[in-house]
Amino acid sequence: MSDDRFDRLVRIGFSEYEAKAYIALLRENPTTGYQLAKLSGVPRSMIYEALGKLAARGAAMTLRKGETTHYAPV
Repeated sequence: MSDDRFDRLVRIGFSEYEAKAYIALLRENPTTGYQLAKLSGVPRSMIYEALGKLAARGAAMTLRKGETTHYAPV
């Protein structure tokens, strides 16, 4: 990924998966973890860990829509 936003996020401490997930989250939100994995290229097995770390650093938030959890950038 040669996106300047990606490089900047990695320089400030985001992991590769966190940066990919965050950029995809900026493009489409709110969205589910499943959909975000498809949009970002982050494996589904890793997307929820990346989202948890983004939420812990204050870059993303969770939204409850009925039984489904959606995510949005902060």
